[in-house]
Amino acid sequence: GSLPDIYPSTSAIDVRLSYNDFTGTIPSSYTTRSFTRLSLSNNKLTGAIPTNFLQRATVGVDVSNNFFGSLPNVVPNFPPNINFACNNWCSPLPSYCTPSLCSTCALGSSGVCGEGARLYDLYTSTGGPNWANNSNWTPGYGPCSQVLPKWYGVTCTNNSVTAINLANNNLVGTIPNDTFSSLTSIQVIDLSNNKRLSGSLPASFISLTHLTSLNVANCNLTGDLPPFMDPLPSYPFSFLNV
Repeated sequence: GSLPDIYPSTSAIDVRLSYNDFTGTIPSSYTTRSFTRLSLSNNKLTGAIPTNFLQRATVGVDVSNNFFGSLPNVVPNFPPNINFACNNWCSPLPSYCTPSLCSTCALGSSGVCGEGARLYDLYTSTGGPNWANNSNWTPGYGPCSQVLPKWYGVTCTNNSVTAINLANNNLVGTIPNDTFSSLTSIQVIDLSNNKRLSGSLPASFISLTHLTSLNVANCNLTGDLPPFMDPLPSYPFSFLNV
């Protein structure tokens, strides 16, 4: 489950919650309470490390061996003992991150940056929390992690997204303009049978030169098709259903 909330107090406390199975992000209550030592290592925590959170401990903070994705760019007052090692940090890392302090170990792809950031934009733009299946779509790690379950509907090859199948999955909203532009290896996109998926196909689809199968049938899309459709022979489609 999630980390328990910690109630406000003027006195500093020692909190050690390592080696459990906590998931989710750091609660906001952890950014206002003072600690002597705070250890959250060896859990399955995700998301970003809040700036204020790092300033609350007087002795040390250990968040190693989790799946955190991003760090604050500037930390005014570091505690004397801190351990960020073995997480899914996005690049570029802040200047204070040495290889030993901010290692990613063997966790696979980074947090939600690059391909993952664009795909997560699709999640937020189309009502991701209410999808029929949104298993493992989390901002704490990328879609092609080598040690955590892949995001539902996403296929990866050599640590790159090569297919997305979110057909009949209750996507409601529009496709962000840049969602697919960074997916340079993608070959298959299937968003069919999402009848409340509206707007148009983004023009950025023209950058998907490896795309061989596109299916957006039975949606509520409108507008002109992206210019890659003319002439069709310039794209290696084996299946096209719009």
